[in-house]
This record gives sequence, C-alpha cells and structure tokens, in this order.
Amino acid sequence: MELFWIISNLIILGFLILICFLGIFYQKISFGWGLADLLGYIVLFGITLTHLTLTIYFWQNSISQYKYLAISFLIIAVFLSLQATIWRGNEYSWNGSIFYLPCPTKIIIKNQKEKKELLITMCSMQYNSSFTATWNGKEMENIKGEIKIPDPLKEYVNYPIKNILIQSYLNHTFEDKSSNGYSNFKKETLSVDKEYILLGEVIKIVDSKPMFKVKIKKS
Repeated sequence: MELFWIISNLIILGFLILICFLGIFYQKISFGWGLADLLGYIVLFGITLTHLTLTIYFWQNSISQYKYLAISFLIIAVFLSLQATIWRGNEYSWNGSIFYLPCPTKIIIKNQKEKKELLITMCSMQYNSSFTATWNGKEMENIKGEIKIPDPLKEYVNYPIKNILIQSYLNHTFEDKSSNGYSNFKKETLSVDKEYILLGEVIKIVDSKPMFKVKIKKS
C-alpha cells in the first residue's frame, strides 16, 4: 500500500511540475486576475517547490507518510486546476481553453458534413485583408490582393482562393460612415461583374470558402 502512495505522490508532483513548465515554455496559464496572475504563478511555483522539497526529504529520511503528502497536494493541485480553468476571474473568464488564448475568436466551420466551432487567436485587424474582386450575385470572385487566413483555418480552405463569401459590417445595415476611405454597404447595392476593393477579416468557413466581414472602398 505504501508503494501506491509513493507512486501517487510522484504523479501529483509531476503534474504540478508539468503545469509550471507549460506556463513558462508553452502557453500562458491564466487565473483570470489580470496583472495579479503573477501572484498566482508565485503561489504555483512555491507550492511545487515545497512539494518537491518534502518528497526529497521524506525519501532521504525514510519517512513513510506519503499518504498524507499525496492527499494534501492532490487537493491543492485540483484547486489550482479549477482556478486556472472554470473558476477563472473576470479578467479572463473561462472560454473552454485550458491555456490563456489572447484575443480569443470563434470561427464557425461548415464544410459539407463537417461542422464545428474553432476558438483561435485573432486580434482585431491582425488579419485584415485588402483585395480586389468582382461580384457575381452570390459571392466575390477574387482578382488580386492578399487574403489573410489564420494558420489554424488554412486546412479548411481550398487554395488558391478564387471565391470569397462576404458579409458587410453591421449586418448589412447601411450607414454612410467612412473609415480610412472604406464604408459599410448593402450587398443588394453591388453590381454584377464590377470590380470592388474590399477590406475585412475572415469570420467563417463555408464549403471550403472563407467568409469575410468587409467594408468597401468608396469610389
């Protein structure tokens, strides 16, 4: 039985060490406290170091009370795991991602039989694409320009990108507000086969075609 508690204790210690390494070298772990997350890291590292020190001390001094060590740090490990996920603070509330995901953006994928929702990193205007295309009544036919697709979405898109679905800003509600020479529009106002310069970012993938929320270059 003692061997069981020794192994259990080592597994829990390994879990805490793994969390520390992931938080430093892989992706940030957040407790949802904003700048106060630094305090959470200090507590995490302190607990892990304490656990490691006690484990070495027990081993060197042939202390057989691994049961209490394992149970105590199991409770702490569970609490820390919950605090870093579903119990996160308001600064970065739980969104289904174990690690801190800057600028979390939900993208819907609807490709034939494949339907899913991806949570990716896409900060505002980071993937803004400016391109020239013609309207065929249903979608845009790409002529030229840089079509920016975040890496996690590329496997769901057919290349080269010839056809682009569009959605105007403000859900097709027309407002004559310019932004660096671009404005909102209604798709009903577009003319077939006319060239348009569009600016926007991807919001969805449908039948392997990217859908962009766009503004149009004012003529």
